Amino acid sequence: MANIRFYLNINKKDKSGYIPIRAKITVESQSRYKIVGKVKKDDWGKKQTVLTGSEKDKDHNARLNKTIAELKKNAEEFFSYCTANNIKLTIEMVEDFYAGKMAGKKITKISFNKAFDEYIETKRPLWAYNTIRNYTTAKNFIFEFQENTGTKMTFENIDLNFWDEFVKYSYEGRAEFLETGSDKKYKIVLQPNALAKYRNVLVSFLNWATEREYYSGTKHLKFKAPERNIDIIYLTEEDLDKLYFHKFENKTLDRVRDVFCLGCYTGLRYSDLNTLTRDHIQNGMIRKTLIKVPKLVEIPILPMTQDILDKYSYSFKSLPNYSDVKLNYYIKKCCEEAKIKQPFTVSKYPGNKRIDITEPKYKFVVVHTARKTFINLAHKYNMPESLIMDIVGHSEYDTFMKYRKYEPEKKKEDMNKAFKEYTERIQAEKNKI
Repeated sequence: MANIRFYLNINKKDKSGYIPIRAKITVESQSRYKIVGKVKKDDWGKKQTVLTGSEKDKDHNARLNKTIAELKKNAEEFFSYCTANNIKLTIEMVEDFYAGKMAGKKITKISFNKAFDEYIETKRPLWAYNTIRNYTTAKNFIFEFQENTGTKMTFENIDLNFWDEFVKYSYEGRAEFLETGSDKKYKIVLQPNALAKYRNVLVSFLNWATEREYYSGTKHLKFKAPERNIDIIYLTEEDLDKLYFHKFENKTLDRVRDVFCLGCYTGLRYSDLNTLTRDHIQNGMIRKTLIKVPKLVEIPILPMTQDILDKYSYSFKSLPNYSDVKLNYYIKKCCEEAKIKQPFTVSKYPGNKRIDITEPKYKFVVVHTARKTFINLAHKYNMPESLIMDIVGHSEYDTFMKYRKYEPEKKKEDMNKAFKEYTERIQAEKNKI
């Protein structure tokens, strides 16, 4: 544990012969200093105190002694508290101590984990269910990291070394807990975008903890977790036609297909489809405030949309309800039966490695694929991007672009259209030769 020492800075002697007294605290080979006053060299005692000195300096030296004694007492109490509570002292904490931020204030006794639980509970009345669920998933992963690595998280040991260990565990270390011989590493280690989400949750929590005065560090603001562009999985027009027109004998698959196709024709998330009622349908439009983002959207009802809604007109709720897990399971079954089986390759990034996985396309389809299908189908038929964003409730263009992919045929069509006059002129010039 650190201690505090006092020295004369001989090199800074002023014209009157006074020399600065510096307090010095060292933590892990790093030192921080604080000037506590000035004294004549002959008035500096061997025990790091100021002697009485001349009559002229008597009162001045007495005040210096009082300042040194108080600083030493406060520092030793602070160091003892850190030792007793197993708190790792950091150089940032020393800087805060010198700045007076620790004066009369002890580090909070609330644990990191307990504060994290409190954080989510305080947000429960304010956030949507899925937001709470996503933050809880991130919290549980951070708690898992502590348990599996034997790391005890405290507000005082959050630094870049911690973040390096957390990234290493996320990308590599977690795989050690797979069964021997398992080839499913890519399913258990984090993808870069998942780590980025967990990083954002952790930073948000620590900002909240700062407001509560549970935490006073700033190192978390330097945590880095860059995202990667991911493969956009959506149904092509041909895929969607196969699914929409397929005759399912199984009633569950028939209903799941209807839910999914309605998402493809409206762009609504499943949380919004799940809460859709007849009251939201007015004058050929779906008017609904979104669950994830409290924003009112107005979506024109296509004939295919109306056919699906009419099928469930007997119910106040417009569609049957399923859990996300069941819906993701059943929609794969639907797409398999509808023969959406063409080979499809996606790239996974466990850590800094890339793995290309090729499977029949239906295996990659989930409920959120419907929303991406709507965006790409609308783009194919030249719906203005501003209108697509308005319908799906996207306010950020970068977010919107994570859902949209240029189909090869659409590229050909748009590029040929853009270069039409130019290519015609070139061809005409060529024919003259």
